[in-house]
Amino acid sequence: MKDRTIFLIVLFAIIIYVAFRYFAKERDPNFSATFIQLDTTSVKSFIISSQAKELSLRREDEQWIASNGHVYIKAPADLMDSLLGTLRHIKTQFIATQSPKDWSEYEVNESLGTRIQVYDAQGLSEDFIVGKTQITPAGQTLSYVRFANGEEVYAVEGTPMRHLRLHFEDFRNKNILQFSNTEDVQEFFYETPDTLLQFQRTARGWMLGASLLDSVKMERYLQSLNGLQGDTFADDFDEVEQAEQLYMTLTIFDGEDEEQFVIHCFRDSTRQMPFVLHSNQNSEAYFASDSLGLYRIIFENLKNLLALDQAQNQ
Repeated sequence: MKDRTIFLIVLFAIIIYVAFRYFAKERDPNFSATFIQLDTTSVKSFIISSQAKELSLRREDEQWIASNGHVYIKAPADLMDSLLGTLRHIKTQFIATQSPKDWSEYEVNESLGTRIQVYDAQGLSEDFIVGKTQITPAGQTLSYVRFANGEEVYAVEGTPMRHLRLHFEDFRNKNILQFSNTEDVQEFFYETPDTLLQFQRTARGWMLGASLLDSVKMERYLQSLNGLQGDTFADDFDEVEQAEQLYMTLTIFDGEDEEQFVIHCFRDSTRQMPFVLHSNQNSEAYFASDSLGLYRIIFENLKNLLALDQAQNQ
């Protein structure tokens, strides 16, 4: 009986030892394993959320639709290719921590990280949180991820995870004005409710009526407009309802392409950013501006240029 007891104790100790070694090996932080391997052709939708903002992406036939819950737009193909390409195969290098108290350090809690929820025809297929990306003292770039229902924080080498930290604004067209070349602009008009000024390129240089302007400054002004983009959308603005608030208009004629570019500026003093700008090159978007933003670049700089030119000619 005594021998049998000793045998059972030894056997139990051996089982405990083997189990400990097995799980220690399974939890070894120096491993390389697949975190996510996804058949992206089966993906139907995504929800990407961070800092109380939510972006939804839904596949409709061959097109992806992006939405913030209020505005729906077609998602650019290059962004979707990048997103889907990243999700095809995410491979982790090691486990950074297994303790929830360290989540905030790696920014994989829901208040700091970006949560990615992937849906296929059967429902939710993947749910994980992307945390911070950092460069280690050894020069290695690492990103951190965690399954939403898990405790372990995994490290991913390289920068692929930055393609997943997306916001609705990343999918929007921010262009305001783009023309082929400033030298192709032959004339443009500046208009207010009681003023119409015509600027023309001539053999003598830029003219305003019979007045010769500083052509170098005019060229610099046009260059400041080319490639201009907005950064703050005014989705709540209704041009039809607020047509009486039209404040200024700039109309540019591109002689090379025979195009007409029109930028309208509306003014509403009740708004935190009182100026709203709209371009016919990006007809679906309205951009908000204060006196130091787009409004200054497009309109105020031109007014200041004319005032300076007139002062110098007096």
